[in-house]
Amino acid sequence: MTTSTITRRSPSSGIARLRLRLRLRLMLLGPIVVAALAMMLPVPNAHAGSFRVGCTFSHRNHGDPIVDPGEPDAAHLHDFFGAVTTEANSTYATMVASRSTCTDKQDTAGYWHPHLTADGQSKTAQTTAWYSRGGKATVMPFPRGIKLLAGNMMATAPQSRRIVWWHCSGPGARVAVRLLRPPTCSQRQQVTAELAFPDCWNGRDLDSPDHRAHMKYSRAGACPTTHPYPLPRLVFEMRWPTHVRAAKLAFSSGSWQTIHGDFWNTWNQRRLRSLVDQCLNIDDDCGVVHHRA
Repeated sequence: MTTSTITRRSPSSGIARLRLRLRLRLMLLGPIVVAALAMMLPVPNAHAGSFRVGCTFSHRNHGDPIVDPGEPDAAHLHDFFGAVTTEANSTYATMVASRSTCTDKQDTAGYWHPHLTADGQSKTAQTTAWYSRGGKATVMPFPRGIKLLAGNMMATAPQSRRIVWWHCSGPGARVAVRLLRPPTCSQRQQVTAELAFPDCWNGRDLDSPDHRAHMKYSRAGACPTTHPYPLPRLVFEMRWPTHVRAAKLAFSSGSWQTIHGDFWNTWNQRRLRSLVDQCLNIDDDCGVVHHRA
């Protein structure tokens, strides 16, 4: 109904007054409803530059070349993706010379996470490594050999959704939601965790004593002055074929709340730089990338 139509109606008309009140209420409530919906939905990345690499399971062992290098049985059980040779005694040279389980065979990086069981049954994830640009600034490729951790293996409560969030994947799933805890998914779906790694570097160190101090998370797309060098935003997606309640999920590190992951950049550096330049820094969504070794 147009404003001119309303003004032509008699003020004594009950129907006209009712319609006018409804119109005014909608005008007042509309922005509130829109704002509420916006709060319910995750804010999309304003910068479309991205690429992703699908990586199948390689192997599992009790090694961790970042946290416990040289100690093959010191860590909890890990599932490894990417480089097929990753173990406690791995070196940068052995990693870059390795074969890869990823769609891009020049992605010989190491990705790993604690092993998951569901109601006591061993589960193996399907994974995707998502690389994107989190802010306006041009990003540099991950430096050769840099080591990153994400998540907290000592957590006793759900971790921040800035670092890890959960949802279901598969038919009928609402992948846009960001849940604090694993949902109970349907039989045709997979319980999915998204683990975000820090994306701001101090410009000096490839590692640090706690394996974290050399990296920080960006805020609103900007890096802190202590860590002014923007790197790609890496989100490691893990999808498990299980449909049990969260209480029946456990990692080798403890409850489902202890989810965490490791990334060791042993990519073919020339290939990584090319993807960063041709996808991230020109805001091009390159999708799943493939490349022969």
